[in-house]
Amino acid sequence: MKKDEELKLLKEAFEKFVKASGELQASYNELKERAKNLELELKVVNRKLKKSLKEKEKLSSYLSNIIEGISLGILILDNRGKITLFNKKVERIIPYIDRGKNIRELEKNSITEELMEAVERGEDFEKEIVFSGKTYLLSFGKLKGKKRKIGYYIILKDISDMKELEKEISRANRLRAMGEMAAELAHEIRNPLGSIELYASMLEEDLNFAKLSTDYIKFIREEIKKLNSLVTNILLFTRDIAVSKTEVNIKNYIKNILNLIEPLANSDNIKISFNTKEKTAFLDSELFERVFYNLLLNSIHALKGVPSPEISIKFYRKKRNQIFVVRDNGKGMDREILDKIFNPFFTTKAKGSGLGLSVVYRIVRAHDGKISVKSEPGKGTEIIIEIKEG
Repeated sequence: MKKDEELKLLKEAFEKFVKASGELQASYNELKERAKNLELELKVVNRKLKKSLKEKEKLSSYLSNIIEGISLGILILDNRGKITLFNKKVERIIPYIDRGKNIRELEKNSITEELMEAVERGEDFEKEIVFSGKTYLLSFGKLKGKKRKIGYYIILKDISDMKELEKEISRANRLRAMGEMAAELAHEIRNPLGSIELYASMLEEDLNFAKLSTDYIKFIREEIKKLNSLVTNILLFTRDIAVSKTEVNIKNYIKNILNLIEPLANSDNIKISFNTKEKTAFLDSELFERVFYNLLLNSIHALKGVPSPEISIKFYRKKRNQIFVVRDNGKGMDREILDKIFNPFFTTKAKGSGLGLSVVYRIVRAHDGKISVKSEPGKGTEIIIEIKEG
C-alpha cells in the first residue's frame, strides 16, 4: 500500500514537473520571441540614431563651413563672458584670442574694451569702432534658448571700404558744388580783368609818350597774367574731362615726364627712380602727364630740407587694373591735411592755387579710377592710383 501511494505521488510529481517544464518552455519561447523582436526594434532605433547623428554632423559641418567662409567676424560667449566659439576672421582681427578664455582676460584695446563693457551691460547694441586703421561695425546681442539666455553673440563687419566710399561721394559732391561756384566766379573775374589790362595798356602808352617810367605798369600786367592763368585753371577744373585712352610705352612715357621735372629735382639733389616689369600702359597720355607732373611737384615741395630726398614711382598690373604708386620720404601729412588735399584751393604751399591735386583727382575719376593717399608726419607720403585696363 505504501508503495502504491509512493508511486502515485511520484507520478503526480512527475506530471507537475512535465507541466511546469512545458510552461517553462513556452515562457522561454515567448521570451526568446520578445528578445528577437526587441533586437529588431533596437536595430531600427540604432539605424535612426545613426542617421540622425550623420544629419547632425552634416548640419554641423555646413554651419562650420558657413561660419568660417563668411566675411563677418563671429564670436560666441557664454553667460559669464567665456569664449566658446569664434571663426578665423575674428582671429585675424584679434590674434591673441583663445577658446576657453574669459573676454576680460584678453589684451585691452578698442574692441575688447567695448566687448567687456557690453557683457557687463548685457544689452543689444550696434556701434562703429576704429581699430588698427580699419572701421568695424560691432553688433552685440543675447543668445536665447527655449526658456533662458544661454550666452552672447558678437559680429564684426569690416566697413572700411564703405566708409571710404562715403568719403568719396561726399568729396565728389563738395567738388561739384565748389566747381559750379568757381566757374561763376571765374567768369565774373575775367571780365574786369580784361578792362584792367586794357586800361593798363592805355596808361603805359601815355607814360611812354610822356617819357615817364612804366615799371609799375609792368608789375600790374604781370599780376594780371597770373590772375588770368588762375582763372584759366579754374575753368579747366570745372569743365567735363573727355578721356581718350591709348597704349603707351610706359618706360619712355615716364622718362619723358621725368626729363621735364629733372631740373627742379636736381636743384634739390632729389633722386627719382622708376620701377616696372610692364612694357605698356593704357591711358590718356596728355591728361596723365598733368597727373604725374602735379604729383612730382608736390613731392619735390615736401622734400625741401629733408636729408637723402627720394621719390619712387612704381607701375604694375593686378587682374585687369593698372596701378601707379608715387612715394616720397618727405615731411608727410597729418590726418587733418589728408582729408582736405583734394579740395580745390586748399594748399599748404606759400605760393600755389591749390588746384593741382583737385585736377589730379578729377582726371583719375574720369579714367574710371580711384586715388588714395597714405601719409604720416615725418614718414613720407604714398599715393596709389588705380585705373581700369580698358
